[in-house]
Amino acid sequence: MQILIFKIFFFIKFFLYEIKNLYKRISIKLNNISRYAITNYISYLLINSDLKYKDKNINKFLKNMKLYYLRSNKKCYKKKILVELLYIHPERTIMNCLISKDLQHLYDYEIIALIKKNDYLSKDIAKSFGINKFIYYHEGNILDRIRSFFISINLFNFNEIDKKLIKLKLFGYEVGKAAYENYLRFYNFNHLKKINFYYIFVYQNQY
Repeated sequence: MQILIFKIFFFIKFFLYEIKNLYKRISIKLNNISRYAITNYISYLLINSDLKYKDKNINKFLKNMKLYYLRSNKKCYKKKILVELLYIHPERTIMNCLISKDLQHLYDYEIIALIKKNDYLSKDIAKSFGINKFIYYHEGNILDRIRSFFISINLFNFNEIDKKLIKLKLFGYEVGKAAYENYLRFYNFNHLKKINFYYIFVYQNQY
C-alpha cells in the first residue's frame, strides 16, 4: 500500500512538472521573439542568418568575445570537454564557458556544448567563446516522457528510496547520483533550509 502511495505521489509530481515545463517552453519562445526584431528572427528561422539582438550591449559583448577567442582558438584537439548549458541564464552560461575554456587551455581538449534546442542566446554566447560544436537536448514528446516515467518508477524498490537512488547504476553509469544532483540543482533547492546528514552523505559519495 505504501509503495502505491509513493507511485501516486510521484505521478502527481510528474503531472505538475509537465504543466510547469509547458509554461517554461512558451515563456522561452516569447522571450526569444522579444529579444530580436521580428524580421531578423524570421530570417534566422528561414535562412539561418545571424541573429541581432535589440540590446546593443549583448551585440557588443558577443562581438568582442568572438574577436578575442578567434585569435586564441586552436583547430586540432585529441579529446573533448562537454560543457553543460542547460540552465537558461546568461550569467550561468558565461561562467560555464569560462571554466571550459580554462580547462581547454590546461588540457588541450575540444569543447562541445550541451544546450536546449531553442536557447539561441546560450548558443550565441558559446559561439562567441569559440565553441562551435553542439549537442541538442531534446525532451521528447509527452508520450515518450510518460513511458520513461513508468519505466523509471519501476526500476527499484521504494523501501529506503533515498539510499537506493544514490546507488542506482545503469550500464555502469551512476545515474542515481546524476538524477538526484539534477533534481536538487534545478527543481527543489528551496527545501535545503537546514543541515541534513543525508545531503552530506550525497556529497561524500560524489567525492
